[in-house]
Amino acid sequence: MNEYILENLSTSLATATTSEEIARIEEIIKTDRGIGIGGNDLGSIYSNKNNPKHAKLISDLIQKRNIVANTEWNANERANTIEKREDL
Repeated sequence: MNEYILENLSTSLATATTSEEIARIEEIIKTDRGIGIGGNDLGSIYSNKNNPKHAKLISDLIQKRNIVANTEWNANERANTIEKREDL
């Protein structure tokens, strides 16, 4: 089950194009996964950074969040610049 969730999150992250999508993925990564079969607390994917697969997913999330934020900022700045030029 854990492998399926990690693969699904990785795919969602790879195809995310908006801050809202990134925020939703981050929310899932930070959500507590409940209690394991042995009664141990599983915690969130985000809280278990010692697992290499979790660490990679978190790293990819941070990188993608920065890329999307920069893309959105640039698009906003271009729109503002065009608007200002049209007002001249």
